Amino acid sequence: MKPKKLKQCKGADCEQLFRPFTSLQKYCSPQCAPKGKKRKVALVDGMVVCSGRGCRVEFKPKSKRNRYCSPECRPKYGQKYKIGKTTVDGKWSRVIRLMADNKCEYCGSTEGLSAHHIIARSNHAVRWNLDNGVCLCSLHHTFSSDFSAHLNPIEFALWMTNHWGIIWWNGLKIEASFPDGMNRDDANTMLTNKLKELQSGR
Repeated sequence: MKPKKLKQCKGADCEQLFRPFTSLQKYCSPQCAPKGKKRKVALVDGMVVCSGRGCRVEFKPKSKRNRYCSPECRPKYGQKYKIGKTTVDGKWSRVIRLMADNKCEYCGSTEGLSAHHIIARSNHAVRWNLDNGVCLCSLHHTFSSDFSAHLNPIEFALWMTNHWGIIWWNGLKIEASFPDGMNRDDANTMLTNKLKELQSGR
């Protein structure tokens, strides 16, 4: 791999030469980058379209940073990333946790549980496949440097093959290779029935 060429810093009072990490890097350090750079909003005759979910009201903002027509449209902290219980992904997550008796399948912890996709959820062939999920605590899902699904993917894959067997792993890889998987409506029906089955058996 060739080393990147030296560039001149674009900072106001800095003309230092530096080797950038990426081709887009303009400044040699965070101190040289301009402070408080505001996001531009495309204005047409002073009007913008509200960015609230399901709202497309045109309004005149008081400032260029204002993207919502009312406080009701502004999402609460973390709302954008929260998976609702009624969505297909939310149902899949609940089923995976119930199948594991609401315990981390690695350490047995009952706190901070989440359902982890073994093959990434961007692969729609196995996105809602119940064989493609494992229940993990927050430590072994994301944070532990010793063992976690995101920080140690190779060790995690080895543990999964020992935990569920090579036949399961090969079957999951074959299913993931197909271009199309279960559609959203079929997945919703299957997960709803599975939830009822698991909740009635508790």
